[in-house]
Amino acid sequence: MADPVSPTRYAGDAAPDSDAHGPSDESLESTLVEAASAAPGSGSDPAADTRRCFVCLVDEPEATLPSDWSTPCSCSLEGHQECLLAWVTDLEAQAKDVKCPVCKSPIVVTERYDPAVQLSSFLNRKFSRWSPRILLGFIASGALFSSSIYGVHAISWFAGPDAAIAFLTAKTEGGSLFQLMHRARHGQRINVFNLSILPLIAPALIINRMKVSDVVTLPASLLYGTLCNHSTDLFTWPPPPERVLALYPALKSTYFHIHRALSDSLEKSWAAQARAVGVEHGSEPIHDVAPPPEPAPAMNILDLEIDIQIGEADDGVPLNDGVAQRNRAADNSGRSPINLVVGALIWPGVCYGVGELMRHVLPSSLVNKPMYSPATGLLQERWGRSFIGGCLFVVLKDVFFLYVKYKRMMNRPYRRIKNSDNRNIRN
Repeated sequence: MADPVSPTRYAGDAAPDSDAHGPSDESLESTLVEAASAAPGSGSDPAADTRRCFVCLVDEPEATLPSDWSTPCSCSLEGHQECLLAWVTDLEAQAKDVKCPVCKSPIVVTERYDPAVQLSSFLNRKFSRWSPRILLGFIASGALFSSSIYGVHAISWFAGPDAAIAFLTAKTEGGSLFQLMHRARHGQRINVFNLSILPLIAPALIINRMKVSDVVTLPASLLYGTLCNHSTDLFTWPPPPERVLALYPALKSTYFHIHRALSDSLEKSWAAQARAVGVEHGSEPIHDVAPPPEPAPAMNILDLEIDIQIGEADDGVPLNDGVAQRNRAADNSGRSPINLVVGALIWPGVCYGVGELMRHVLPSSLVNKPMYSPATGLLQERWGRSFIGGCLFVVLKDVFFLYVKYKRMMNRPYRRIKNSDNRNIRN
């Protein structure tokens, strides 16, 4: 009794063992070319009433075709069973699709049914289909977890560990939808809604440094001011952090417009001074002295600019053309995406550092909370010192950048092209 067969084995399934050897490590086209060059008269069309094997190019009389003659697809692909199996086995060994090279239709290979082989083929196909999704899930889960951990650290840096715990601890009473995980050790509740916000802190900091941030933050600030009830704490001092952060987008936008107007006015004045300096030194420029390209003015009242130069030459070593081009690109293009992302992520730590410096420098009455009474100023809270410290850092940074721009414009009339010391001139 004949063994049952399964007509559903495709490329990628386990290939049957075979003693036949197909063209090794060669495509079908190169194999046919070699066979054509070896077979006399094979370059011509097959004779009438004959059929030609697509692999070995041997012509067989149509009236007496071998019993193993195979026609695997509806086009002209045909040949000896042994030749085609050798070709299929070679394709499978090279992990290539088993399909007709002419019409591209799949070639079905039947074999003796075996439960173990069929199970292996089924599992391999399913795993190959799902493995990219599983890998993407692991990557997304890792990114979500890392972003959540960063969110906790960002809150802890900016406002202190107690503020991070208070943010995660549920404060509302009753059976709210977002209440609800108990910590067995301390018996505290975790606010699931606040917990879900943690992964969004890092993307929010990055978006906050972009020009599109006002499109999101200003409407959110207006919505908060409209919907929330501020009748009880409208005139309290110091204001709660929620109100300060709600006012932040408006403060940032106002600061940006003031900075841009002041910078444009100063640049025009400096350009006139630079032209006057050029005239005094007998090197009047042919065209007006334009301000040197600089990064866009602070789009963010909580902003940080970090210049990362990878592969700079050592001190005293002349810069090659590639390094010089990178330096010019850094001067002209402003912030790079790497600088933007890194600056946004370390910004809470910078705010905390400046706030701690203020705590050590300013009088203790301004930065220390009274022992038996509530805080009387922003600087007496850690989050307030971080906020004010970040604002102060940005203002000082922008003042420094304006001074650098001024010095560059004043130095432009003195720029000269340096002559090369070693010139190879043909005689």
